[in-house]
Amino acid sequence: MYAYYDEYVKAKGDPAQQTRWSNQLIWEVARHAVSEELVVYPLMERVLGAEGKRLADHDREEHQVRRLHIHLNEILTIALDRQAILVRSREPHYRRPPTWPTPRSGYETPEAPQ
Repeated sequence: MYAYYDEYVKAKGDPAQQTRWSNQLIWEVARHAVSEELVVYPLMERVLGAEGKRLADHDREEHQVRRLHIHLNEILTIALDRQAILVRSREPHYRRPPTWPTPRSGYETPEAPQ
């Protein structure tokens, strides 16, 4: 997992590469968490009794926080992607010179500055 994070950091400035490493990291964290929840925590509860249950519950809460962070990251990524698409779709309008009303002729396009 640490190697994936390091690769993500190294890919600064390359959003596509960062997305790939981020996805790989999230996948690895998810596999790790599921493995613990299916195998390790029940074993801790069975072997360590009440203390094992307390420890397992604490770790489950931490996993839930991580799931929330991953989910929020996905939502924000989607929102930012949609915002970028919206901005790009309006680009031709941003590049057009503005039109200004004049008393004589209604609207006209001003000359570009030299």
